Amino acid sequence: MVIKLTINGKEIPIGTAGGVTGTVDGIKEDFIKFLNSKFLYSFRKSFGMFGQIQWWVTDVDTETLKVHIELGWRPEERSRSVESISLNVRNALLNVFQDLLPCPKIKIDFRVCPQGLNHPEIEEKRELLLDFYSKDRKLPMESSLVVIEPVFGEERVRERKRFKEIWELFWQMKLLERPVAEA
Repeated sequence: MVIKLTINGKEIPIGTAGGVTGTVDGIKEDFIKFLNSKFLYSFRKSFGMFGQIQWWVTDVDTETLKVHIELGWRPEERSRSVESISLNVRNALLNVFQDLLPCPKIKIDFRVCPQGLNHPEIEEKRELLLDFYSKDRKLPMESSLVVIEPVFGEERVRERKRFKEIWELFWQMKLLERPVAEA
């Protein structure tokens, strides 16, 4: 059940979505934590072991999934471009989410740290905006991460209700952000 609170003429949903109760910002923050620490954890870990690539979801709304990628490679170790790594992560996320998170775009904030991950010295910092979900996109997409569908498909089914509730909340918030037409 969602309770609506009116502040300055705007209704703000407060209640339960995706198994979390609280304010909209709190629900969104908890959802992002859930994505990074539970739903995507094993996939994120695989990238770290594969090539010193750390990535995590930083934000999500009805239009864009935002992801931060850090690469801890020295220039002489760098064998792949920012674009190819970003596409690899994007494709892995599409293979995992499929229709659970139908954002049309993914924005990737990319950071290369030649002295190792989380080091303050940055060699390169870029942002990329790529197409993400489309009903017409053929899955699976090519990625170094292989999603074993009989195993992960069950997880997707288990979490579908949570994702649907969160997605509906995001759409409600988007509608509240629209300016009200004057009479």
